[in-house]
Amino acid sequence: MATSIDTSVISQNAATIEGLNNRLAETLKQSVATVSSLTSTGAWTGQAAEATVSAITTFAKRYDEEYGEKLSQYVTFLRREAAGGYEETERSNVRKADGI
Repeated sequence: MATSIDTSVISQNAATIEGLNNRLAETLKQSVATVSSLTSTGAWTGQAAEATVSAITTFAKRYDEEYGEKLSQYVTFLRREAAGGYEETERSNVRKADGI
């Protein structure tokens, strides 16, 4: 009995990963803005404030450049290669089976 691959699941997973990646990136931006605003208004000063701003800014930048980009590339792979590749292979197999 032949079975088929449900590419909609791959597409749904890609959308979920993309959404989570976007939410985390937005949360990091908001966190950087919040911590920065505390120090820029003078509400929080000193070495701890400076170290915290530096740490969260560095982490947010590193996330965006490394992890966020890799996740975006993975989402693209899932959509184009995994889901799209399976669908194209299936169409090709059907054409071959039909003698087209």
